[in-house]
Amino acid sequence: MDGRLPQGPKPKRENRRPRREDDPRVALSKSMSSVLRHNAEKFGLKMRADGYAKVDDLLALPKFCGQTLESIKAIVDADEKKRYNLVHETDAQSGKAAWFIRANQGHSMQTVKVEMEELTDPARIPMAVHGTTRAAWKSISTQGLSRMNRQHVHLAQGLGGEEGVISGMRKTSTVLVFLDVRKAMAAGLKFYLSENGVVLTPGDANGFVKPEFFSRVEESRTGEVLDRFDGPRAPVENHATAEARLGAGKAVAVEMDEEEAAAEEAWAAIAAKTADLSVDDADARQPKLSDAQ
Repeated sequence: MDGRLPQGPKPKRENRRPRREDDPRVALSKSMSSVLRHNAEKFGLKMRADGYAKVDDLLALPKFCGQTLESIKAIVDADEKKRYNLVHETDAQSGKAAWFIRANQGHSMQTVKVEMEELTDPARIPMAVHGTTRAAWKSISTQGLSRMNRQHVHLAQGLGGEEGVISGMRKTSTVLVFLDVRKAMAAGLKFYLSENGVVLTPGDANGFVKPEFFSRVEESRTGEVLDRFDGPRAPVENHATAEARLGAGKAVAVEMDEEEAAAEEAWAAIAAKTADLSVDDADARQPKLSDAQ
């Protein structure tokens, strides 16, 4: 014995890399998305029919304790996908000027009707592409794209990183589903353009965009065609423009809200287990986006 006291085990070094979720700005943005898109009623937030809510009312919620108008403005200004819109206008109830905020699209609350431009000319949409995953593709390939609990299926007009393409898909998408918009419009599907440039469609009466409207489906990084969907990425009249934007053989990274991606994969898992159910039965089991935060 040398007289030294025995030492306990050395503390483990913390080698975990900081996660995106650890960033307080990301946490705040996710809270804003959750409340403004899905859970206003749950948290008691008064919201107008056009989706706007008073910023003061939002900040009064316990979920936003410690936040300020400046921190909300910082999130809105820094959001590359332009998810939110802030306006300073007269409050109809008080007659005083106030700040209002809304999510530009992605609502599951059926009482919210955000004003959008209806697109009736397919030439207005150079490309309509939805990014998803291999896990979700298995059910999408047979049942189609589902709007799930949202009001619309979200489509980008190009791929992430391209000039003018700011929203519509997520970076980790591994499968790209390109739509034949002309064929879909001819069949009666409606298309709209959100304020931040996302193409939206409610799908058919059951909320689906059926596989018959898929023009091409491919692996995002290799361009490998999946299944039978080997048509063009864009309509013939838009093909040259779309291909020029994409670049030949370019590896792509596309963007979609994480909550939508998580819900889509959850829905795909349910669909795989309920393949023998009717569309209505399967739809009733779809996960809520508010649970996919």
